[in-house]
Amino acid sequence: MAILKKRNISLRTRITTAFVFVIIVTITILSVANHYRWYNDYIQQARDEGLILVQTLAQSSIDPIIKHDFFTLNQRVQTLIQKESVIYIVISDKNNQVLVQSESALALIPPEILGNKTSRDVPNLIQTYMNPRLQIKVNDIQANALIDNRPWGRVRIGFSLEHLDREVRKNIYIVLSTGLISIVIGIGVAFVLSRLITGPIEKFIHSMRTIADGDLQQEIQIETMDEFGALAKTFNHMSYSLRENKEELQQTYQRLIEKEKMAALGELAARIAHEIKNPLSIIKGSAQIFVDKKSDPVIKAEVGEYIIDEINRLSGKVGMLLDHAKPHNKNLKAININSVLEDSIQFWESQKNSRQKIKINRRFSDRIPPLMIDIELIRQIALNMIINSFEAMQNGGTITIETDIVLPRDMERLGIKEPLPDTRYTVLRFEDTGIGIPPADLPKVLEPFFTTKKNGTGLGLSNVSRIVENYQGKILVENIKEKGARFSIFLPST
Repeated sequence: MAILKKRNISLRTRITTAFVFVIIVTITILSVANHYRWYNDYIQQARDEGLILVQTLAQSSIDPIIKHDFFTLNQRVQTLIQKESVIYIVISDKNNQVLVQSESALALIPPEILGNKTSRDVPNLIQTYMNPRLQIKVNDIQANALIDNRPWGRVRIGFSLEHLDREVRKNIYIVLSTGLISIVIGIGVAFVLSRLITGPIEKFIHSMRTIADGDLQQEIQIETMDEFGALAKTFNHMSYSLRENKEELQQTYQRLIEKEKMAALGELAARIAHEIKNPLSIIKGSAQIFVDKKSDPVIKAEVGEYIIDEINRLSGKVGMLLDHAKPHNKNLKAININSVLEDSIQFWESQKNSRQKIKINRRFSDRIPPLMIDIELIRQIALNMIINSFEAMQNGGTITIETDIVLPRDMERLGIKEPLPDTRYTVLRFEDTGIGIPPADLPKVLEPFFTTKKNGTGLGLSNVSRIVENYQGKILVENIKEKGARFSIFLPST
């Protein structure tokens, strides 16, 4: 059944439809079989009763037939013709001469039926045909009047089967009425059964949806002892286990968070200690020279410069660590990202002549809309990325900085597979021709304190990642097939 294959049909409708379909098919088969059996039995009964009547009349009319007693034969014909089912009667002698007949009997019988006669070998003959004049079915029954198995005459009676047609129509009406009542009852029973089956299933669906929404207190109340009751107990036990597991996971998660905090704090302290230890040693040694009265004033002045430089360096490192640890207040303004990148590039190029061996290519798109973002954070991103590329190209190379607009449907093609808001993105790409990133380090380059540089803090790229995440953006890190690495920063556009 096509309706049972449709996905949007409920289970209750499927059960009811299937149940009613089975009832209809069963009732139809039984009704048709019963009708044909009843019809054949009724036809046979009509033939048997008619044959008995004809044989009785034939045997009782032997003497009048032999004597040609027309009066007696005519009385019997007139008596029988009064029956509703008798259409015609013909009585003939052994020479097939008609002795007596009912009114127009021979005219009512078609020639092909009239020509069929009984014989000594076939004393009885039954023919069922459609009478063309009366437009009804007729049982034409003949029987011989026998004496010592010798035919001395013949009796033919035509029986109307019109009453049989009435009984057939009546039987069909009864069958249809019974079938309709059975179908209505079947629909009711199917509906009740479907409710008994789908009711517990609907409870399960509701409970599962509630649990899927996070409410693990949900339980199914089914008190029956059948399979649904057993399934409900199992489901409630599962829900209870999930609650316990969730509580344990929450507790474990809280403990892990505390451990991570302590581990991060320990790592931060170790980094600070490492970054401060060497400058403090220099400051201590310089201070000892500075307080020595015998030291040359020129040397003291030079040592004082060392102390100031180291203190400034310490202040910068501590500031970087604190800058990573605290959240930034967003000073949002609509800015031209291309202009901010150009300013950052010019500032970096003006710092040291040794950097001139690094060439910067600009590929800025004119389609970039203004971005609502903190201009200082964009400068911090640009300088961090340029410095990172510069340190990867100690022997010189090229940095390519590109801006463009991408749509959400293009993100997966570019390598971003997480679900993203339905908005345009401004992409900033920083490519270099350096040594690239070892494949094992690719997943870790944005983590705090991760660095492969001798004097690195591991906070530059981590700060960039944090800034981008605060603006609901994404970063894609990858190696270039030819040479170097590429950092793609996606920022939502207004």
